[in-house]
Amino acid sequence: LNAGFDFGRVTINNAIVPLKQDSSENFDVVINAQQINLGKLQPFAVLFGGMSEKMKIAGTAESQVSIKSLKQIFTIKSDSTTLKNLKFTLPDKKPIERNEATAKFDIKLDVENKEVQEVFFRLNSPDFNVSLANINQTQKNGVTKLNGDIELQYDWTVLNQIVGPFMPDGLELKGKET
Repeated sequence: LNAGFDFGRVTINNAIVPLKQDSSENFDVVINAQQINLGKLQPFAVLFGGMSEKMKIAGTAESQVSIKSLKQIFTIKSDSTTLKNLKFTLPDKKPIERNEATAKFDIKLDVENKEVQEVFFRLNSPDFNVSLANINQTQKNGVTKLNGDIELQYDWTVLNQIVGPFMPDGLELKGKET
């Protein structure tokens, strides 16, 4: 499959997609995404990813993502995602612009139990690095628990531009932190 969409181009080769629930084959797909317009995907990030409607994002992404299953456990992984010409905009704030950032992720989902078994995510740019590790989400008796480790390395000035709308008026943060 080689398809162009409003948001970019997607190529899928040699995919295995079991059509029966009790199939002995496992789901195995590698997706190559080129020239993905992040601005056009923003509504999905708001709807499914919890991104603020006030924040606007622009830029492009190039990625190779593998999605594999072993029974009802799905693994979604990328070792090669590049983000270019990133721009984050919030009302009444100076835009945050970066020429390039890279991302890696490895996510394991239990679709039968609707649980996130494990998340590893790393985003690197000149001003900030974010790592999420050992993240897991469970649900029991109507209660959702989220556990894991987050490591940040950032320039407070840049972070202040992102979280500014959620902070008290007049509060400014400066410096670097790990």
